[in-house]
Amino acid sequence: MKKLLLTFVTLFLFVFTSHSQMIMVVSEIETTDVSAYEDILNRWMSSLKKVTETESAQMRVHQVDGSRELIATRFYGSLQEMADTRKNEKEKEEQIAEEFRSMPGQLEGSWDQFLSSTDFKNSSVWEFVSEGSTLPRSWESMTQEERDQLLYRRVQYFSVDLMQGDAFEAWWKKASEADAKLGINYHVAMFKSVFGGNDADYMIILIDKTRFDYYNHWEDRMKTRMASEEFKTLMSGSDNSKWSVIKESNWIRLPKMTH
Repeated sequence: MKKLLLTFVTLFLFVFTSHSQMIMVVSEIETTDVSAYEDILNRWMSSLKKVTETESAQMRVHQVDGSRELIATRFYGSLQEMADTRKNEKEKEEQIAEEFRSMPGQLEGSWDQFLSSTDFKNSSVWEFVSEGSTLPRSWESMTQEERDQLLYRRVQYFSVDLMQGDAFEAWWKKASEADAKLGINYHVAMFKSVFGGNDADYMIILIDKTRFDYYNHWEDRMKTRMASEEFKTLMSGSDNSKWSVIKESNWIRLPKMTH
């Protein structure tokens, strides 16, 4: 049980190097019982936060649209903060487990149901690329209530040729600047793979209220872009042969599993 509880925290990966950029740990989980997962996750994370005296663990959980797959994300201010946090939680694992077991209201058999219905598939570490992102600037004027309504994530995974990461980031930044010049405003975050990204070197996350809203806004953006000769010239003059989208996914954030 101890090993499984540690697995549940989703932080197996250590990268001991100094860095100032925000880090996102992504854990991929398959479950046949989302309710069982939600119950155990919420109890475990509540126990963890209480024992470690943490107000927010910066964890969000999403469901891949139309599937049994869940995506848990957890954010850290840096790789060093991730390592320090993991070390602190490991040192207090017995206290966390004891707090978890002592919580009232647990249904008989809920832990066994969780174990039988949950399969942890993969974890990966990603570094936020601020120059390729509109976040957090794009929602600085929004209230927390407005931000909380943005539950949809359109996720694109890019494979980039060897030694072409800087060129890819420069191209993406140039396209983003062209959008801003056209008055196009949307919420996007760029991440590059640190560890465990498989064949993906970059992840681009576009955020909107719903999948329907995303496609409507995407059509509006494309109409504006295609009406701009400057934008079309910019895109036609770019060499995009050294990178490509290898996977796309649709995540729906589950607000009840926010920690």
